[in-house]
Amino acid sequence: MSTRRRIRRPLRIAALALGVLAVLGAGFVRCAAPPHKSIEQAFAGRTPPSFRTLDVLDRRIFAAELGPADGTPVLFVHGSPGSWRDALDVLRDPLLAERAHLIAIDRPGFGGSGHGAIETSLARQSELLAALLTAEAPPGEAPRPAIVVGHSLGGPVAARLAMDRPDLVRGLVLVAASIDPALEKVTWYQAAARWPIIRSIVPQDLILANDEILPLKGELEKMLPLWSTLRMPVVVIQGDADGLVPKENADFAERMLTEAQVHMVRVPKQGHLIPWERPELMRDAILELLPSPADGKPAAATRP
Repeated sequence: MSTRRRIRRPLRIAALALGVLAVLGAGFVRCAAPPHKSIEQAFAGRTPPSFRTLDVLDRRIFAAELGPADGTPVLFVHGSPGSWRDALDVLRDPLLAERAHLIAIDRPGFGGSGHGAIETSLARQSELLAALLTAEAPPGEAPRPAIVVGHSLGGPVAARLAMDRPDLVRGLVLVAASIDPALEKVTWYQAAARWPIIRSIVPQDLILANDEILPLKGELEKMLPLWSTLRMPVVVIQGDADGLVPKENADFAERMLTEAQVHMVRVPKQGHLIPWERPELMRDAILELLPSPADGKPAAATRP
């Protein structure tokens, strides 16, 4: 091999790696959170969340919690990449903090939950969340059914929990949720991001997200027969201008949730970043599913 060819080959590989980094970053930046407020800023004049790490089966799960311990649990499940902070603008709502016990977690492999050790099986993530909700119950008491809120890839995790453990889920809020396997396409740059040279220069959070998303289609296909088993109220929130999770995912939910009470919230000109740009939509969905103080029953979600 000539000296010129020996020089050109690593340069081409480096150029490809940088190209993958640019495209992969551009794809995931729509899912990544905007710059976060500090905890002090977000909760100025109010009680901030408390933090703890729970031993759940064979994993440790980091959680931020707020609100009365005896309130209805509301569990927030972030996308990929992400963290508990993705729910910050909803957690800081004073009405929710007064009426519910809010729990926002770092999913396995992210943030304080064993950074890097992701879990690609949705069934396994469901099992971990079920164990977490069970651990949240007061000693000697059965766990209280929770409202589970899933954004982006957190959506199918939340749905899988409702399928596997309907006794633990009183209502679902699916926010820009990646749930239709037919819409999951593996791009060339996602495949290339598995190459060692690419992995060595792409930020780890993007690599972890890519490692979760590549097997997602198969995981969603396993869920296809289970959608009709869901009978709890479900609120689906989807932006019509979502460039990361196609709006047709909401159509899929409407087709598949044949036995559930469904409230569809389609948001014109809205992209993927609903938790930061339109947190009031999530707050309103949770309030809709919380038991009313008078009779302890959630308001019925209805099809438009």
